[in-house]
Amino acid sequence: MRPQLEDTEVDEGLVGEIDRLLELAHRLKDQVRRKLPKGERIPHAEKVFSIHAEHTRWVSKGKAGQPVELGVPVVIIESKEGFVLGWRILWARRMWRSQWK
Repeated sequence: MRPQLEDTEVDEGLVGEIDRLLELAHRLKDQVRRKLPKGERIPHAEKVFSIHAEHTRWVSKGKAGQPVELGVPVVIIESKEGFVLGWRILWARRMWRSQWK
């Protein structure tokens, strides 16, 4: 016999995760509907690059043969001996630009 809803405990964390995934699925569905039949250009701020790693971004690296990658830019500062002196994860695009001006 299937338990009634009031007889079971609801894991709010799981419900929240399902809600988050549903929201991403709706955003992705909207992007596909706009892009494929209409050829609309989707602004980067609206794009979903990864459902499981939402912080993933489209990163222009300027490498020959591989001009863009998916990920998060990281700056690592090393001494001439190879010791790591500092690092920074550049979560937001505005941080990328401000670091190099």
